Amino acid sequence: MAGAFQSCKNLTEVELSNKVTTIGEKAFRRCVNLTSVRLPNSVTRIESEAFSSCDNLVSINIPEGLTTIEKETFYGCDNLASIDIPFSVVTIGDSAFEFCVSLTEISIPENVKNIDAEAFKHCRALKNVDLPNGLKTLGVMAFAYNTSLDSILIPEQITHIEKYTFLGCTTLDFVSIPSSVTSIGTSAFGDTNSLKTVLVTRNIPATMQDSAFGMSLPEGAEIFVPTSSVEAYKKANYWMNYAANITGFENGYEFDQESGKLTIKTELGAVLWKENGNNIKPEDIQHLVILDTVQTIPEEAFDGCTNLKTAEIANSVTTIDSHAFSGCTSLTAINLPVNLETIGWGAFSDCNNSALSEIIIPANVKTIGNYVFLGCTNVKTFVVKGETPAKLGGRAFDVDRTDFTILVPTGKLATYQTAWSVYADQIKAVEEKVAFLNLSANGASGTATTTELTLSFDKDIQALTESDITLIGAAKGTLEKGNKTGEYKLSISGITVKNGDTVTVKVDKAKEGYLIEPGSRNASVSVKQPAPGPTPSPNPNNGGGNVKTGVTDTQTGAACAAVFLGIAGLAALGFKRRFNK
Repeated sequence: MAGAFQSCKNLTEVELSNKVTTIGEKAFRRCVNLTSVRLPNSVTRIESEAFSSCDNLVSINIPEGLTTIEKETFYGCDNLASIDIPFSVVTIGDSAFEFCVSLTEISIPENVKNIDAEAFKHCRALKNVDLPNGLKTLGVMAFAYNTSLDSILIPEQITHIEKYTFLGCTTLDFVSIPSSVTSIGTSAFGDTNSLKTVLVTRNIPATMQDSAFGMSLPEGAEIFVPTSSVEAYKKANYWMNYAANITGFENGYEFDQESGKLTIKTELGAVLWKENGNNIKPEDIQHLVILDTVQTIPEEAFDGCTNLKTAEIANSVTTIDSHAFSGCTSLTAINLPVNLETIGWGAFSDCNNSALSEIIIPANVKTIGNYVFLGCTNVKTFVVKGETPAKLGGRAFDVDRTDFTILVPTGKLATYQTAWSVYADQIKAVEEKVAFLNLSANGASGTATTTELTLSFDKDIQALTESDITLIGAAKGTLEKGNKTGEYKLSISGITVKNGDTVTVKVDKAKEGYLIEPGSRNASVSVKQPAPGPTPSPNPNNGGGNVKTGVTDTQTGAACAAVFLGIAGLAALGFKRRFNK
């Protein structure tokens, strides 16, 4: 029913039953306090303006089975930051997401064939857009005034770029136009003030309707065309307005057909190798080498190279753009360069070779986009080197799997589990091996009681405290870091063993993320002995012979008894001798 809940200001959440199949025209239009919508899979049609001007909508799912996102469906949803478009969608209608000013990321699936006029106009926060390879039409002003968009690769199926398609994209700095494009409309890239590089691979200049790039290009901007076609472009209608910016390009790549080895020398080479006229098919590539003259691997550069087994990437590379290696199902290892900072959307999605069991993410990585490792079903371990968690996009790892582990640096477990909370159960700390070298005690045997134990390891153990230690044979006090690497001082008291006997310190389970060997050590401790009593003085009453001490100790009493009996025996013996004379 059209407008069923239109302008219901008190409506904040919607969850529909699985009996609903259609959301009517303007059904929830201007529900300004609506924040969350949960649609059942039974919904196969959402009519125009169904959720338009829902200013506070932040979460909505589009069910699989929907084929068209009708015009103005989400027009003016100011707070909608991300949305997943299902693979069933073929057409995104006029102004479907226009003025979604908070939309920062969107994944357009491969089945989408048509993006209609103004579909994403004024999406000012949208930075990355990966246009699907099967896309056939881009409507007028489809991405106009997207003031955060930084690059765009026009797919091979597009033959005409409509007027004003990317008008006013003031941060756009890279555009790739394939050889399939035969015409470009008026100001298709007008007012793109940051444009630096335009790559045009067609040998015959496309027809240009008025000035496609505005009255002039920014200073220093370059239009790269095939070297053999430079003069043709400089003389072509309207292209001649940019003659000073037009320059030829070399291939920037080498391919050995026999071995299947592709060597990329320049960033342009990473785009040019797959042009239709080069007779190199993605499935021909078996080995890839990217030289240190490359800093960015462009979007979809090696997408669908299903026979690619190895990729040697120079450490000069700092960015791997969206879907760069998506669907490389034969990759046996992914060795990411140490200087890598950004991994774009779906860069390694569906790399599901059975031999690919571990991926190491270097310490410098700051951004991991949506779906980067989605579908890497055989990877069981991701080793993350960074001390600080990278910004993580939605479903960067596969949330539907639990059979993998994310290993993070020792001491950073809680930090990562908080930052990447959706994967908290999969995150573990790397076990760093530590040698427990020695345990020693202060004090002096019998004269000075031990008050401190010194624990010596071959390296420092981050945040080690007394609560991480088990002490047997005494009561533990506080633990302080010593002056030397791996040295710790533990105060103790209440020793329960004898002087010269040992106490035991156990640290085998001291800190998660450390493997400490051996797990325990012993040390002899000292216990001060009582001072001996004073020497007895002679008793004047018995001539200095016997001293009355009042000793009650049984052993001492027994000794005294033996002395007494001995004296008595001697006296009796003397008496007997006198009697027998």
